[in-house]
Amino acid sequence: MEEEPKPKRMRRARELIKLQVDNRERDLDARHQLEEFQEKGYKYKGRMYDVEVEYSNLPIGDYVCGDVCIERKKKDFGTSITDEDDHMLVQLQNMYDNFEHKFMLIVGDPYDNGLHPHAIIGAQLSIAIRYKVRPIFVCNDGEIPWAALCAILKSHDGKVPEPITVFNGRRQYTKEDIVCSMICRIPGIGPTRAKTLMEAFEIKSLSDILKLKDKELFDKLKEVKELDGIGEVVYSDILNYI
Repeated sequence: MEEEPKPKRMRRARELIKLQVDNRERDLDARHQLEEFQEKGYKYKGRMYDVEVEYSNLPIGDYVCGDVCIERKKKDFGTSITDEDDHMLVQLQNMYDNFEHKFMLIVGDPYDNGLHPHAIIGAQLSIAIRYKVRPIFVCNDGEIPWAALCAILKSHDGKVPEPITVFNGRRQYTKEDIVCSMICRIPGIGPTRAKTLMEAFEIKSLSDILKLKDKELFDKLKEVKELDGIGEVVYSDILNYI
């Protein structure tokens, strides 16, 4: 008696990962790996996924899929934490306010930049604690696509996140917004008073505050009491805070 042929196993349909990539990433070695994933698929925990890549000028992050945002940093990570134009603070704040899952993908050795190791460690901790942005370390550009896709799938237990067309409908922050929020930490200072101080001191970024010398700072503070909405009590609070 002939044995009945075993039924063929149905191939499991592949889920499609739609990855948005910033145009600045086109010139990296990562592009070749992305092209390979588009052609052959991406394997995660024994399961294959199709990959579709769309390049555009992303307002936030370098790699985006649904509610997952990944910012890539290379040799500029060390300089970014001391950046005079506060660009990284703005990036981190926008990621924090617009995405559920946030990663900073650091390429190469983050300690190879002349900064003290403690400064690098402190920056990584601040980024993880304050902005909930988790670091990923890779050796070279070729590992970026694999790490990005892995972070996306791990964030959703192997499921592809739902696409979003608007970043949660929230606003994007500017450098002035970041400075204003930091000044608001002073007791008695709200957004209106903070903007008054920023205009009086001609402050547009954190570097403008750092450039003020001690004598110049206190000379300017003497004029604070004369500003609208700033009185003796608030002036004392500012001095105590400083």
